[in-house]
Amino acid sequence: MTRITRHGAVVTAWLAVGALVLSACSETGGGGDDTGGGINVGQVGAYTGQVPALAGQGYGLEAWVKHTNEQGGIEGNKINLYTGDSKGDPTTEVSQITQIHSAHDVVAFAGMGTYNLSAAASFFESNQVPVIGGNTSDPVFEEKPYFYAPATSFLATTAFGQGALPAGKTEFGLVYCKESPGCAYVHDVLVSEGIVEAQGGEVVYTSEASLSAPSFTAQCLAAKNAGVQVLSVAFDPTNMQRLASDCDKQDYRPTYVMGAALASDEVAKPEHMDGAVAAIGTAPWFLDSESVATMREAMAKYHSDKTIDAQVVSGWVAGVVLGQAIENALTENGGEQITSADVLTGLGMIKDETFDGLTPPITFTSSGLQEPNYCYFGMTVADGKWTAENGGEPICPTGSALKAIEKVSS
Repeated sequence: MTRITRHGAVVTAWLAVGALVLSACSETGGGGDDTGGGINVGQVGAYTGQVPALAGQGYGLEAWVKHTNEQGGIEGNKINLYTGDSKGDPTTEVSQITQIHSAHDVVAFAGMGTYNLSAAASFFESNQVPVIGGNTSDPVFEEKPYFYAPATSFLATTAFGQGALPAGKTEFGLVYCKESPGCAYVHDVLVSEGIVEAQGGEVVYTSEASLSAPSFTAQCLAAKNAGVQVLSVAFDPTNMQRLASDCDKQDYRPTYVMGAALASDEVAKPEHMDGAVAAIGTAPWFLDSESVATMREAMAKYHSDKTIDAQVVSGWVAGVVLGQAIENALTENGGEQITSADVLTGLGMIKDETFDGLTPPITFTSSGLQEPNYCYFGMTVADGKWTAENGGEPICPTGSALKAIEKVSS
């Protein structure tokens, strides 16, 4: 049975997914219905399955919905959120998306924490339904219309996160998963397209690995023997930690570099992660800024059992951007009932906006096709904790690395 729940009303549903039981989060603060009350929004995420690391996208979005509704909604309009579990399967994902759209006439999808959005790209295009945020590491956000990434482009987070070269280290290695096309894409960008080389690095080792492998010792030893100083791992956080632990047991402690999907407090804790580097597309979750603090307070209130990380921030940001688009649309159409076309108009009104420091400067168009955003938020591990680079402000690349990214994206 699939997981489809309504968060706009005060409701709690329990549905079985295979042998697993999922909790459907209820929405406090009221919220309309499908007959004209409120604004309907959809969200699908990989809450279960082989790689459930992006579930935080949904929890962050849900926290934003609850927080917004408790504050009176958007111009008095409550948000009704309907969610589904793709279980990491492209076919199930498309089924969930189409079912939610047809059953609830949602005006947009947001915070899509899945690895396979390309499978549903034609649906969004043919129905002209916007997708706002989610796993923006999915190349579909840069290649298809109606996809809005309120974050750094995948190329930039890949180049300056998973392709980072800390000072004085040039010998680079990559281990990437075989379960997701996104993992292979990391290899293509960093190695085949020459991003690492453009930054002054030398790729001395690469390996595709299965996340179901009982051990990653073989990859650790191979990377060690190849002289890898900087090891990039395109995995989920749990298996990233397994690999780093296996390498530590072999007395091999390279500098780990990663993108947003892997950066979490747990990843930073072990001593062998000291010096690790990450690039993420939205503001780090640990910043003291008011906008990030509001997100943390909402998560503590509505999802106190969930770990706050980059995925949660990304889901929250998707809601913030959706809210701004809806507010713009209501202003533009005089407060009439919102449609997908209205949301697209509202998105197109967003120009050079950082949403109080939550994102790099964002500019959208109504078509969904955007210029890539190469500014990113940098982080590094020190004494078991992530610390923000550049005072928590976005870093905008220059020089040969920027030229290499622009060449790849052209």
